[in-house]
Amino acid sequence: MTAGGQKTHAFRGARNSDILKEAVELNTARNGASLLVSMKNISSHKFPTGNPARSVILSVEFKKGNEVVETKREVLNAQFLDGEGKPTLAPFSVEAGRDSRLNPDEKREYSFSIPEGATVASVKVLYRLMPEPLADKLQIGDEALKRTYPVIARELAL
Repeated sequence: MTAGGQKTHAFRGARNSDILKEAVELNTARNGASLLVSMKNISSHKFPTGNPARSVILSVEFKKGNEVVETKREVLNAQFLDGEGKPTLAPFSVEAGRDSRLNPDEKREYSFSIPEGATVASVKVLYRLMPEPLADKLQIGDEALKRTYPVIARELAL
């Protein structure tokens, strides 16, 4: 892999390649008063995979012109809980929480009600190395760990 013509030893990953774009198919369609969004995991492992703190966010912004009318989100991740039932890192957990990741070859469809007056839907798949509440709890200062990485973005006229 090269970076600006220079050789690099960076591993191909979600932050420096299209690896996540290649792992999931995203489709959108309008069905009456609903927006249907489907995601299919086309990789051979769970999506997202790797460190259990990783998460993928499906974000849908409904807009009227440039004004955001409503935002809806679905989060795909594995959650681990501490003794108080709050999110934590796997090594510090006492129990597993929900696991909303996509299994290999799994296709999941989400239905979002279209708000009245919305003319455009902006659909984004975003990636985080760590959920915001967990980063805050652990007082993470490293912006690379706290940042949201864009994966896929589509706009659909309603």
